[in-house]
Amino acid sequence: MMKKLLYSKTISRSCIVIIAMLIFLASMFVGCATSATGWKQAQAINTLEAYQEFLDSNPSKELADSARWKIDTLSFLHAKEEHTISSYDRYLRQFPKGEFAQEANERLEKLFFHKQTEAENSVNAYDDFLQRFPNGVFATEARSRREQLYFNK
Repeated sequence: MMKKLLYSKTISRSCIVIIAMLIFLASMFVGCATSATGWKQAQAINTLEAYQEFLDSNPSKELADSARWKIDTLSFLHAKEEHTISSYDRYLRQFPKGEFAQEANERLEKLFFHKQTEAENSVNAYDDFLQRFPNGVFATEARSRREQLYFNK
């Protein structure tokens, strides 16, 4: 009788362990399916908000890096579409080491030089430019124009 009771308890524990393992595996499968479904939805919508929502819901899943890359890419495309100093500044603040940081910085420098510096055409404007882009593509030209303005007062 005692042997039968011990055998019965062992079977019960084994069943509980097996059931717990099955529940765990099922939850893992559902999590993967949910992640894949969320990714497909984000791709179908293809907006910053959709990818950010996916990332917020799945921060450590295998598709999180892909979502971050898409957010970086779409953010740069929006900055490029707006093509303003503030749009490139916003992108560079959000993604200082992003995929498109160098290109965004080059576009920002060019815009800053042509829109702000040339429009104002003052020593202060060129000083501001040189403070922000001391080694930029337009730095030599900015120094030259600054000197001309300074000495031709």
